[in-house]
Amino acid sequence: MSANFLILFLAGVVGVVLGALMTFSHSFATQYVRHSPKAWIWRKLLGEERAVRAMQSFFGPLGLSVGVGILAVAVWMQVAQ
Repeated sequence: MSANFLILFLAGVVGVVLGALMTFSHSFATQYVRHSPKAWIWRKLLGEERAVRAMQSFFGPLGLSVGVGILAVAVWMQVAQ
């Protein structure tokens, strides 16, 4: 098991978990938008409620998909060795 596999695997798991929480948990998405410095610009541009909706309908599923893609690459790299 290589270090690259472990790093990619952990990054994929984190992406999947955060994407799922943002997509399916309204309270998590609301807390994220309120307290995250990265969400400040979206809160400023869209307002808090629309930013939460954007998190749940766009950014959450995007993070979930990217996490699954990273996991697939990690598994593919491990199998290809």
